[in-house]
Amino acid sequence: MAVALIAVGLAATLSGCAAAALGWLPPWLSGCVARPRAWGIGMVGIGLFALAQVPSLRERITDAGSVVSAVPFVVLVAGLAGLALSGGRPGRPAR
Repeated sequence: MAVALIAVGLAATLSGCAAAALGWLPPWLSGCVARPRAWGIGMVGIGLFALAQVPSLRERITDAGSVVSAVPFVVLVAGLAGLALSGGRPGRPAR
């Protein structure tokens, strides 16, 4: 399970970094994502959340206190917000 979390977390974080820094998207997403940099920031958040769920890191986070244990969920919400903002066309009202 930890290996799968690390793989998913690294894949999401690396693709998010590429999109945020370079504006690069995977080919299957190039037609439906209007803002690749916002998508990249969202994917970095999702990837960091997945990496924070690795059992050895999770124990350290929960031992640090209640405020620190809330940080991964704040990162998750920020990542989801970035993904939500990446879909619409800029300057066009939603239907």
